[in-house]
Amino acid sequence: MRADKPTAIVVVNEHRSTLEAVTAGAASAARLLVEISQRRRRAADLGQLYVAVECGGSDGTSAAVTNPVVGLLTDRLVQAGATVVMSEPSEWIGAEDILAKQAASPALGRRIRQIARWYEDYANQQGVDLRGVNPSPDNIAGGITTIEEKSLGSIAKAGHSTVQEVLGLGEAPRKSGLVLMDAPAGAVENLTSMAASGAQICVFSTGSGNPTANPVLPIVRLSANPAVTWGGTDVDLSLDRLMRGRESPEHAANALYRLVLKVASGRATWSEAFYEGDVAISRCGFSL
Repeated sequence: MRADKPTAIVVVNEHRSTLEAVTAGAASAARLLVEISQRRRRAADLGQLYVAVECGGSDGTSAAVTNPVVGLLTDRLVQAGATVVMSEPSEWIGAEDILAKQAASPALGRRIRQIARWYEDYANQQGVDLRGVNPSPDNIAGGITTIEEKSLGSIAKAGHSTVQEVLGLGEAPRKSGLVLMDAPAGAVENLTSMAASGAQICVFSTGSGNPTANPVLPIVRLSANPAVTWGGTDVDLSLDRLMRGRESPEHAANALYRLVLKVASGRATWSEAFYEGDVAISRCGFSL
């Protein structure tokens, strides 16, 4: 197995017991820690940065404030040569034509529409009424009334950049710039997919509050909801001032840009400080 990082594999069935396998895993982890401790940071071009954008626990503040700021960040990163990935196609439904217009080619635009339609058709085949689950109860409590409203807020994270390609689940990008990923919804599963594709940081917008994190992907969490931001340790960046009209979207996006660069340079996020993180992969059907 190729990897550009130190790697150790422990196969449970090759040991006499699960306890013995866990012991072997702990020993391997200790050796990796020692090896990694000897590495030193090196300067890197922004073109090497690969950032995921995600939202969860969305409410009215997500569509009005945080996701548009993430969209400004996306445009700035893309202009600097970085790669940004956005996923959750079931949350493109009703707004897929807007994304399709941002596609680099007509064929790619058709692909974006087809993916959104596939999820809608799949839901119907499974007897699922998307209107009953999306927007979710917490979305509705936060002021979102239709799936189209939620989708319009969700795709704001893509900014106005040109979509260069659509990736499969966990697939690494071949092009720089804005890319989309066809992967199941649900923040835990979607973060797993984007982490598997090589994303180095995730900018996670939340309204009502969502503690989702990933064990290998640093989560930069931001919110404009005062009920979420007041504590100081639930989000890495509060957009409360923007929500109150005391700063501009551009100023907030600049602050987010600087924070992302700090995290890329080694600054820990709150999710890392609290050792948060889960992994999920669909085994039977697709999550909607």
